[in-house]
Amino acid sequence: MASLSEINAWCRIPRVPDLLRKNEKHAKMFDPAVVPIGPYHRGKSHLSEMEGHKKEAATAFAGANTNALCNKVSEVADTCRDCYDRSLLLLMSKDEFTRMLFIDGCFILQFIDRFVRNDMKDFPVSAHLHGFILRDMFLLENQLPYLLLEKLMEVKRVDIDTFLDSVPGTPKRKTQTENRGKSIEGPHRHILARLQELQLGPRGETSQLPWKRSWLSFRSARELVRAGIAIKPGETNFLREVKFEPGPVWGRLSLPPIVIDDLTRPRLLNMIAFEMCSGSTDGGYGVMSFVWFLNLLIDHADDVKELREAGVLVNMLGSDEEVAEFFNETVADLLPDQQPYYPVINNINDYRNNKFRVPLYRMLHRRFGSPWAAIAFLVAFVLLVLTVVQTVYTAIQTHYTIHPPTK
Repeated sequence: MASLSEINAWCRIPRVPDLLRKNEKHAKMFDPAVVPIGPYHRGKSHLSEMEGHKKEAATAFAGANTNALCNKVSEVADTCRDCYDRSLLLLMSKDEFTRMLFIDGCFILQFIDRFVRNDMKDFPVSAHLHGFILRDMFLLENQLPYLLLEKLMEVKRVDIDTFLDSVPGTPKRKTQTENRGKSIEGPHRHILARLQELQLGPRGETSQLPWKRSWLSFRSARELVRAGIAIKPGETNFLREVKFEPGPVWGRLSLPPIVIDDLTRPRLLNMIAFEMCSGSTDGGYGVMSFVWFLNLLIDHADDVKELREAGVLVNMLGSDEEVAEFFNETVADLLPDQQPYYPVINNINDYRNNKFRVPLYRMLHRRFGSPWAAIAFLVAFVLLVLTVVQTVYTAIQTHYTIHPPTK
């Protein structure tokens, strides 16, 4: 079992890097809209109204277990205090910090419990704000150490796994219950890290790109489609599930379906911020790498339209230009790990560099307009040839029946 010092080193909750905050359009996606959790945004005037609601929800969660829950918080308060930027805690006494942990921890668990039970009628926050709370729970600077939540749940259990499974945009799979909480060894950092883990999916093997090989031969989704590569939704929406299957004439690129809306945009950006701070200690730069790869396919709004029509991307923002701008601007400040997508990129390169396959596809597409029309023509042509052969064979057979050969 990990020591408290080891847990503390693992569970640090960093601030969002300035590199990401410098983009004014993105900066607001790192700050809570309605509810501050933890010390980083505590005391801000526009969030003060929620403090009373947090206390009410915490009281409802604690019930008759208040003393037991307070004792659990006290056990880990010092460890939790070391997880945050110390410069912001100088004005908070130990008692104030411990009280904040109790209220915020119980508030979060009460929201999760009511959400899972689909019973929000007694939750002390108006229904129209529940979506904002869900958004704010997955901001990097709005996290509580998972150690604290685990301690509180020693007194009163809450089904966080079902909650994370129910969060809009989280991958759904048949083996979800079998994989809960097993893919990261040791303690979890916080809820954002756990959601990221579910979003990425199982880790696969990666292979190195051969040296001196041209590794990128495409710039947009439209370019791939015009080269005969069909873009299709994958079987799951794990971000790591990107596959390319070459065919004799046409290729198929499978991508995880993704929704881009006012919840997923800040979530992706905060996962990227988390990866920039934690790096390979949490398993690499998976979300950052996926956003980078998707940006390879999105150059303009027309590429977003191509992905929408393929069923890969659902645009809930209102305009394809806004989605294209989001990905282009996000990737501009990133240095992702491109390794996970090398096999896919190499296979696409091989397909596109084939001197026979792409020209053949373009000829068929130009002549027939669609792959299915070309296939129908080829089938009709084969049937015609077979009919001619059968007719000739029947004529020959009839001839020899009427005029058998003489010996």
